[in-house]
Amino acid sequence: MLDYESLKIEANKIATPSTNNSFGIGNEYFTKHIEPSITKGDFPYTIIVPSELDKNQEYQDLLVLLELLKSYKIKPLFVMQDLHPYVFMKNRETANKLMLNIKSKVLEHGYEYLDTWSYKKEDFQIGSMTDIVHVGELGWLKIDQKIIEYFMKKEEKK
Repeated sequence: MLDYESLKIEANKIATPSTNNSFGIGNEYFTKHIEPSITKGDFPYTIIVPSELDKNQEYQDLLVLLELLKSYKIKPLFVMQDLHPYVFMKNRETANKLMLNIKSKVLEHGYEYLDTWSYKKEDFQIGSMTDIVHVGELGWLKIDQKIIEYFMKKEEKK
């Protein structure tokens, strides 16, 4: 058994500090990518959500994948990764609906699902991402914990 609370403390110590922003984004990334966007007025970012989901190829591919996994009796663990909610603020409500739709499709097939998407900014934990799209130490700890628990359950059944 792992002590996840101690690991969270360690993850916070290891996490890349951000001293030039309050978003928890690494200093170098913030300076190179975010500050120029702020200067140009291109900040915060918009999440592009397909207007007609039934015509979106990536969404259709997900549905095909879900059926393929079902036909082979594979029970995967799906992880929904976040987009930094302090950076990707525009169109977030529409994106939230899309995330809930994807989640429901995965759950309908009986698959495990770790939802790390922040539906509200207040749900976001600084340190769970290193920049605007990449998982940080705290985020990986949460994902790793879910993977371990998921596969440990399978081992216990054998």
